[in-house]
Amino acid sequence: MTNNHDTHILIHYRDKDTSILARSKDSMVICGREKCKVAFGEDPRAQQQRVFLNNTAAIVFMRVIADEDQRQIMLAAGHPEDAVYTARCEEREGDKRVVSAGVM
Repeated sequence: MTNNHDTHILIHYRDKDTSILARSKDSMVICGREKCKVAFGEDPRAQQQRVFLNNTAAIVFMRVIADEDQRQIMLAAGHPEDAVYTARCEEREGDKRVVSAGVM
């Protein structure tokens, strides 16, 4: 559950091997992962992409994107440039539905 201290939300969809990263404040998705490929940026038409050797490295990179986003937010709010700013990510499972075992 989101609290007042979480700056970002990282949602994993294990059945599709994907994840998304969104800001807690405005719910804007700023990063997405599909297997080992990560696309990031606010504008989907101008997103940059990176490809990693494994899913773990891709998810770590998503956290780096969250940290950089939080840094930009803090600088825009007038906080000092020489300080270290890190994001606090809440992790969620995106697939919580019960799937039947073929019973119709």
